[in-house]
Amino acid sequence: MKITSRMLPFEVVREVKDTVKAQVALDRQDLNFLYNSSQKPAHIDKLSAILEYGATDRELINQAIAEGTILQGQCYKNCHHCCNMSTRYDVEAFDVLLSYSFNLEMVKAAYRSGQLLADKEWCGMLEGGLCTINYYKPYTCLLTSPSPKGAEKGGCCFKGDKNAKTSVHKPTMVVTGRMRMLFKEYLPQLPEFAGRNMNQAFNWAVHHMKVAAKI
Repeated sequence: MKITSRMLPFEVVREVKDTVKAQVALDRQDLNFLYNSSQKPAHIDKLSAILEYGATDRELINQAIAEGTILQGQCYKNCHHCCNMSTRYDVEAFDVLLSYSFNLEMVKAAYRSGQLLADKEWCGMLEGGLCTINYYKPYTCLLTSPSPKGAEKGGCCFKGDKNAKTSVHKPTMVVTGRMRMLFKEYLPQLPEFAGRNMNQAFNWAVHHMKVAAKI
């Protein structure tokens, strides 16, 4: 799923775009210095440098969620109805690589055990019906809103201050806009989308990182 401005009120979009533009300008200064050094870093080091920005941003978002200052959709403890659906959507490459970097050993274990088969009808990161990477799940999952079907069963709710003016979509659009621009500019060899479902995307991430590490 590609996070777009349609998920935000029109008056917020300009502010988000300006924030992203200013942040990327600063990122370019650091990255250009790194890439133009006498010893040019390998592809894997370039990727790690950019993902570090995304990791810092994600920590800030998780902190705001914990404090209740932004509003997000929340799964009831024993639900995960959406994760068990045969959902088809495009997962962005930066999104799955960032989640993979946070959950390295758990994703590798799922890969080795065959849980990430692309044709599975449920997310391979579920164990006993529960998400094993919930704290650092991809933004695609973080942005899931309560569904009518789940709400009927008491499985969907909102977490955070219901009077908060900021939903999780605003800071997420800043992060994803930043990552998307940096990936396109500095890592043009990577695809925009990693797969048509979460299993396929994580499969791609594991394989890509194994290959990149050898470059």
